[in-house]
Amino acid sequence: MKKTKLLILALAVVCALCVLAGCGDTSSETLDENVEDSPRMFDISDTFFTFERYDVVTVGPSETGESFALFTKNTLEVYGSCLSSLDEVSAVINLYDEKGKRVGTYRASRKGEIPAETNFVLSAEISDSVRDSFCVVSVEYSGITDTRDVYRVESFTYNVTYVYNNGSPSEMVLVDWHTYLEPPSPPQKDGYYFNGWYTDPECTESFDFESTMVPGDMVLYADYGLDYIRMGQMVLAAARPATVKITTKSYTSLVGLFEITSHTKTGEGIIIKDGSGYYYVLTTEDLVSKRKGYENVSYTVEDYYGNTYTAHYKHSGDGYNLGVIYFEKGDQVLPTMPISHVTPEISEKIAIVNYNDVGASVPNFGNILAYEHITHSLIGSQAGDIRHDMMVHDAVTDIKISGRPVFNMSLELVGIQCGTISDSAVDYENSHVIPLEAIEKYIDAYGL
Repeated sequence: MKKTKLLILALAVVCALCVLAGCGDTSSETLDENVEDSPRMFDISDTFFTFERYDVVTVGPSETGESFALFTKNTLEVYGSCLSSLDEVSAVINLYDEKGKRVGTYRASRKGEIPAETNFVLSAEISDSVRDSFCVVSVEYSGITDTRDVYRVESFTYNVTYVYNNGSPSEMVLVDWHTYLEPPSPPQKDGYYFNGWYTDPECTESFDFESTMVPGDMVLYADYGLDYIRMGQMVLAAARPATVKITTKSYTSLVGLFEITSHTKTGEGIIIKDGSGYYYVLTTEDLVSKRKGYENVSYTVEDYYGNTYTAHYKHSGDGYNLGVIYFEKGDQVLPTMPISHVTPEISEKIAIVNYNDVGASVPNFGNILAYEHITHSLIGSQAGDIRHDMMVHDAVTDIKISGRPVFNMSLELVGIQCGTISDSAVDYENSHVIPLEAIEKYIDAYGL
């Protein structure tokens, strides 16, 4: 009887060992010969776990303020579902090159109670360097390990971000690895023509869509050329209604009633504020100052529509060579001109509106050449010393330039043409402008 019991016990131990041998870890460190190209779905059933499929996904970029930062994460996702409740499921992902050498190992797990009939995902971020490698996934649950055959990882994607540089928000598209990029429709920017896509913000390195495969995450920047005809129309439409002609008369009167001598000077100014019942005009201190030797001064303003108004002195800043006058609103609604908040850089494009002999207005374009410090005596001005550097440009101007506004290509005010012309300094003066920095300081100082 004892021998029979011992024989039964021995057979039970052998069966148990066979069962354990059949359920043991079957993970492999070498490349399986059974290579399949990109299977997207496979289904292997087990008492506890169904290993459904794997996929590679890409997480897109994140926009922070004005910058557009890329955070591409190619992630291998193992999709599974359990037929019975589990305490933990983990995956070991081994990647191999074509020669069978392991090039990467990644781990992903889900801990805590997983109820029966629950679908879940195990994911691991994988390096860009292991694209086109072969994948062996070992999934372990309840002490059992299932190892899948080898599958090629081909579905890497890259972020390509288009920065339109025309006020439109940047746009990101996903592009498969080792493919050519299809260019989008040419973007539009009013006043410009589209010049192509570039790989650097300065737009010096163009991108060839036809011959260049997408090398990885990349940003493409739209570049534009100035359409002088259209931009000229835009400058005139914005600047002329906000520009007024100013006549300053210095005079001496007899007993305060009769004018006996007078002197006039003319120039321009730009409306920068729509106040309560009044428009405020920024011009030069030279133009609003009373000429030496005269007792009184008066101002007349002519608007875009030919209406004339009596204007009044508000204040002026001698060190800025800037001044403000104001006049009462009439029947015509006049626009104010926005002031730029970005100091123009050297070589940046600027525009000035000039007037010919028959009164027609003409937009002229030029570039900022330099910032340099000068004195009023060099430009024929009667005002005092200048505290700031002058902006030097090469746009063509006529001789009636005092107070004339200067604009950037966003149609914002960046400067006021300087001073009173003297015969000996016409060429020198025509190129000098009171810059944005001085305008902003002056406006802050006087609370406009």
